[in-house]
Amino acid sequence: MNITSHDLQVFLTLAQERNFTRAAARCGLSQSAFSTRISLLEHALGAKLFDRTTRRVELTPDGEVFEPFAHQLHADFSDVVRIFRDRAARRRGRVSIAALPSVSAGWMPRVLSRFAARHPEIQLSLTDAIAETCVSLVRNGDVDFGLSTLDDAEDM
Repeated sequence: MNITSHDLQVFLTLAQERNFTRAAARCGLSQSAFSTRISLLEHALGAKLFDRTTRRVELTPDGEVFEPFAHQLHADFSDVVRIFRDRAARRRGRVSIAALPSVSAGWMPRVLSRFAARHPEIQLSLTDAIAETCVSLVRNGDVDFGLSTLDDAEDM
């Protein structure tokens, strides 16, 4: 059995629209491709999900049982995809840091080296700058992080 998230979406759209033409259009499919997907889903489940006449489309009792499961499965699958896309996005990209010269030359190379080994798809850049410049670079959005000191207690 190979039921995809697209199959679930097709089913849910038809269950909502109760019309093959409108449901197919919403899913971006031709009516014949849409009907084929519904037929294949019914075949995979071994159950008729919709009663079809020329005038109406209604859920069968099996379709009514399947509908809440389809909603849950589709929501769960969408959540998993979103979570993993977010994770992948955090594994790639660029991080820029501004730091005091003493930090840039001191312990920062060791930290950046370990980070780069763990996260090879993230590009790192380090700018050494005096305290005021570090703060300015962060405020202006030119770097993501700043490692510096402030002379006064002003809010960032």
